[in-house]
Amino acid sequence: MYLPSKPMKYGLKIHYIYNTYIYCGKGTYSLKDVTDEDKRFSIPTQAVIRLCKPIFGSNRNITGDNWYFSIELIDYLFKNKLTYVGTMKKNKREIPKEFLPSKTRQVGSTLYGFTSNKTLISKVPKKNKAVIMISSMHHCIQDDDGLLEINAYYNNTKSGVDAVDEKCSKYCCSRRTQRWPMALFYRFVDMCSINADIIHQSCANADRLDRIDFLKLLAKQLYKPLLCERSQKTNLPRELKAGMCRILKLAPEATADAQEILPRNQRKYCSICDPKLERKTVYLCVQCNKPICLQCSKKICVQCIENVEDS
Repeated sequence: MYLPSKPMKYGLKIHYIYNTYIYCGKGTYSLKDVTDEDKRFSIPTQAVIRLCKPIFGSNRNITGDNWYFSIELIDYLFKNKLTYVGTMKKNKREIPKEFLPSKTRQVGSTLYGFTSNKTLISKVPKKNKAVIMISSMHHCIQDDDGLLEINAYYNNTKSGVDAVDEKCSKYCCSRRTQRWPMALFYRFVDMCSINADIIHQSCANADRLDRIDFLKLLAKQLYKPLLCERSQKTNLPRELKAGMCRILKLAPEATADAQEILPRNQRKYCSICDPKLERKTVYLCVQCNKPICLQCSKKICVQCIENVEDS
């Protein structure tokens, strides 16, 4: 999709992080996903029904923008014990003429309309402008603070998709690719990391971590089992195996003659350098007792050496 008004102009629009699907045009909906009864609705209404079916009967609320709105959608959701709050396009035939933008309406004025299970409001934020909203959840006009309850609720719940897009763009694992399946996979990984962070923060005994710290911890827990398994392979290059041991903070495996003290007249090849260099040394590592040259070693004080030996 191409959305010039969004920070990420090109990409896949994710409807909801709980239940998702990829819209591929007219052939997106099949007999398995949408019943014959649902096909009589418009495409936006079918999209909402398809995404909300797992929560039918749960008495939750659905917040949507003016593209998804329709009276038939509100009635269908209300029949399945779901409420709806959202904005409306000005060209809907259900809107009375008095609710449309007009030069005679004062700035800040609001009109209200009620049915048995719907509430319609039309607010004038600017001259010749009108914001029309509908709700099957609210039946009162104002809250305790004197604000429009429908408007306040919509502003608090409308940014779910935008918040997910913002989080995915801030810390993203995607890489440049020309394959859409890989781009979709990267997007799913980002969404799963957001879900994992929300679940972690909801635990009572969990440590409160910033999202970047949580992602680092999550990545470490994902790669550590595989890294431990691979580090046990005997046919890996020594440099690669030593790097794995440093990341996992594990002592490299000692060889059979690791405990031997090398005489000055007997030198061995460095265990870290490339074998092609044929670099010999008489020094041994104080921790693993493997031969190591001075170029591959670091300076350490006597006290630290004693602490390593005691541990």
